[in-house]
Amino acid sequence: MGPKSRLIICDLVVLEWVEVGGFNVGYWLDLLMMARSGKERIVEEFRETLDRAGLELVEVWPSGVSLVAMVEGKLKGRE
Repeated sequence: MGPKSRLIICDLVVLEWVEVGGFNVGYWLDLLMMARSGKERIVEEFRETLDRAGLELVEVWPSGVSLVAMVEGKLKGRE
């Protein structure tokens, strides 16, 4: 990656907390993913994953209509 490069991840970003009766589809998907050795992630887990790869989280851009979001990362210490 160059100094101005950005990594964009398009994925579901599960809400950290859900109110009773609130939108909980992400948690059902997480249960289904675990059955197939996958996992849905909250924002902090994306931050940790990027950190392990030498990147930092810049911004999470929610779609506004579902749990799908764009997670933006860049090299640590760069513009």
